Amino acid sequence: MKPRYVESQTTTGETYYIRQDRLRDLTKVDVVVFDCDGVLLDVRESYSRAVARTTSALVETMTGYAVPEELYDSRLNRVYKRTGGFNNDWALTYAFTIRTLAELPEGSLKRLRRVAVEALKSGTLFGMFKHLRENPIASEIPVKTLYRGLTIFAEELDSTGWEAVDRLLCNQVYPEIRDTLGYPGGVGEGLVATVFEEIFSGAELFERSFGIEGIYGAEGSGFIENEGVIINDETLRRLTEILGGARMGISSGSLAATAMHVLGESINEIKEDARIWYEAVDEAQAIKGMVGLHKPHPFSLLKASKPFKPYDRVLYVGDTMADRLMVRNAGEPPFLFAGVHGNVHGSEEARDDFMSCGSDIVALSVNDLPEILENVRDN
Repeated sequence: MKPRYVESQTTTGETYYIRQDRLRDLTKVDVVVFDCDGVLLDVRESYSRAVARTTSALVETMTGYAVPEELYDSRLNRVYKRTGGFNNDWALTYAFTIRTLAELPEGSLKRLRRVAVEALKSGTLFGMFKHLRENPIASEIPVKTLYRGLTIFAEELDSTGWEAVDRLLCNQVYPEIRDTLGYPGGVGEGLVATVFEEIFSGAELFERSFGIEGIYGAEGSGFIENEGVIINDETLRRLTEILGGARMGISSGSLAATAMHVLGESINEIKEDARIWYEAVDEAQAIKGMVGLHKPHPFSLLKASKPFKPYDRVLYVGDTMADRLMVRNAGEPPFLFAGVHGNVHGSEEARDDFMSCGSDIVALSVNDLPEILENVRDN
């Protein structure tokens, strides 16, 4: 049975919803942990555009055919993220690229496999990309049916994300082709992550952040420069008062260097050891000799909350279904979820999704949270 919600409005007229059976739990919140993208930062004109351009660039590199970037639009982006398996935009780029290549005729895929085999012999990421770029298979992608194919494919996916993509397409797209993309390898390890971050960051920030030269040849500023900070000083000040101190953290799939490039000093109130970025999860996976600790696994949320033990209730603020699933995996309560939808593509759809999956708070912005928590405690 779907939970019942109490509907109310902020003093600025924004509607928000509180899950009725969690009112008492929400009065006990003494820690707040934030996602970054879509919560602390408005990324609507950055990440989705970087996904589209990177996918188009990789497909053109391999086939010689340029799929219009506009095809990989915000609606398609959201369809995949609703599965809960594509919180990371490298994974989304990989999914779009592999599924697009799956549209190639069998003969073209065989030719691409032969090119991929030779590219893999190069021994370096730059050499592999150079070989692919210089030897496109000259095969056209059927664009007229591609969007529908990508949309239908999303219906077969789940919270395992890129792993589900590989399971479904393993008999269609040869492993050598997948290996050239190098996912889930990171920057400097795989083409997907490296080309994505070069396009997203721009050449100068890319080299400064990762300490390596780009391989794609991106020019000028990256899409990251389109981002803006959502959370304001007043929100952090009021939350500090409500929580009885700066009991706030970050659990994000973003890279620290690029996120902090935009956030700057806006999050100085948040303790360093309570900021858990993508790299921290990768490091933990390497130490433990395992994979699968990224969202929706609760590792980063638990680690971001740890400095504040003992705590009563932890409220995680996110904007995707992967965020919601992470809280569920962490255990409800003591972990609670606030879904914010005002800075995502498809705001009303996101609001409805958050309510359908039993979020504890559904609000337009992270900046509404102090007033919401105050109202819950007062009433």
